[in-house]
Amino acid sequence: MARKGLTRFCGVCSILSVSLAVVLLVAAVVLGTDSDGINAAVERQIDEVLLVPALSLYLLLLLLFQQVTLKPGHATYEQLQNPTLPIWKDFYFFNLTNPDEFVEGAKPNLTQVGPYSYREERKKTFLWVSPDDSELTYNQSKLFYWDNATSGARLRENDTICTINIPLLGAIDMVEEYAKEHSGVIGELAKQLLKEIISETGARLYVCVEAHDLAWNYTDAFVQKLNRSEVLKLSGLAYPRCCVNLQSNGSANDSRPSTIYTGVKDIGRIGQFLQWDGMRRLNIWPGETANDINGTEGLFFRPNIKEGEPLMAFVDDVIRSFDLTQEKKVKHKGLEAWRYLLNSTTFLSPLYYHPNSRWGNWEYDGLIYLGVIQYPNVPVYGSQPHFFGGDPILREMVIGMNPDPKLHTTQIDVEVFTGANIQFRQVLQLNARAVRNDDFEELANINGTLYYPVLYINEHAELTESFKNYLEGKGLGMVMGLQEAYWPVFGVLLGLALILILVSMVICGLFIGRLRRREQYERL
Repeated sequence: MARKGLTRFCGVCSILSVSLAVVLLVAAVVLGTDSDGINAAVERQIDEVLLVPALSLYLLLLLLFQQVTLKPGHATYEQLQNPTLPIWKDFYFFNLTNPDEFVEGAKPNLTQVGPYSYREERKKTFLWVSPDDSELTYNQSKLFYWDNATSGARLRENDTICTINIPLLGAIDMVEEYAKEHSGVIGELAKQLLKEIISETGARLYVCVEAHDLAWNYTDAFVQKLNRSEVLKLSGLAYPRCCVNLQSNGSANDSRPSTIYTGVKDIGRIGQFLQWDGMRRLNIWPGETANDINGTEGLFFRPNIKEGEPLMAFVDDVIRSFDLTQEKKVKHKGLEAWRYLLNSTTFLSPLYYHPNSRWGNWEYDGLIYLGVIQYPNVPVYGSQPHFFGGDPILREMVIGMNPDPKLHTTQIDVEVFTGANIQFRQVLQLNARAVRNDDFEELANINGTLYYPVLYINEHAELTESFKNYLEGKGLGMVMGLQEAYWPVFGVLLGLALILILVSMVICGLFIGRLRRREQYERL
């Protein structure tokens, strides 16, 4: 009877000890080998705090990621409405130093001048939230203010910059296309009318304007004549504006409502566009998929980004989406982030990478066509600054190009847990195409085709202590501490499991030994 009781007691102790040890061991293995599994569960259970029975590690992580959804009071909601990460837009102009020689056929000799720096103020007015809180509609305004402190030494907004005459190139292109469609007398009359306007206004192959005007908008007698000519209006060749806008200051980009996902139903789609500027699809690019509006605006992405995971951003300045490729992990002020670069195929010519034909660009490597986003359509192309990564022939067309990968590439650093863009450099160069044309003396001395660099823009932000403190105050600091505790907790759980197994073995051994001694005694 005693033997049965001891055996039963030993068995119960063993089962309980081993079961608890197994639970601890499994928890340790899960924690030590798949810490991302906790975060994955967090994503599935966002905003379902009441389903968690205790304030465990799971709940603490959940409380942080609850701040990511676009709801009033949440961090991402506040940053979407009024970003507190300071953003600047810097202009670097390529000043033409030999304008007269350029007109006669010499290579343009260019000197980079900049930065002319403007502080960006981006605000959104929230208009509508869907009944299930899954969609948010807003209007956006962007304003830029001259910042003397971050601009180059002795640079002023009224500095004179000489560059190629983009409206002249656009007008000649438009008239040539018109002449092809209306061959004969009508086409020749259109050319003759443009020549008279050029002569009357004194337009030349280059213009010299103030830096501020070149950055945002400028006008001259030629542009105004193109805009007001009744004859050009009748033929559809009139310039639609009385000024030239390379960039907009005052939210002309987002004048109509945009709609994004809030992440309430699917945290993986947070911030992605359903509608931009009143459109669910674009209608400007020749390829069908090029007109899809994919990705976020770039200030934040989905939380808990995994290693190797690609992202997409929709850039309103050029009205198209870009693929982003993860490069490496970096640190800023103690915060870990994934660094993203533009996909390596972004600037490849369709001649060698056919999928890029959807953007309508059949030029050299290093160029993307932007003419369709201008109004009217003018021969403007984007590139990386100084034609970095482009066909060497582009740099040989002009004097003064010095590409540097440390300065002339786009990079975006996305905080690992929240998906917030904590530091970035977004660069783009604008180039005007000039083609030799013997019908117009202004282009008669161009050597074939020239891609003329006008300026490049560097939109950038650096992580500040205040923004870091803001993120940590919203729960990021807590999660970073928990992340650092993964391995110590793993060690504790594994140790407890081994101790319980050892205790179970010792207890059973003692009881078995005692039982054997009693049996020997009874036999004696």
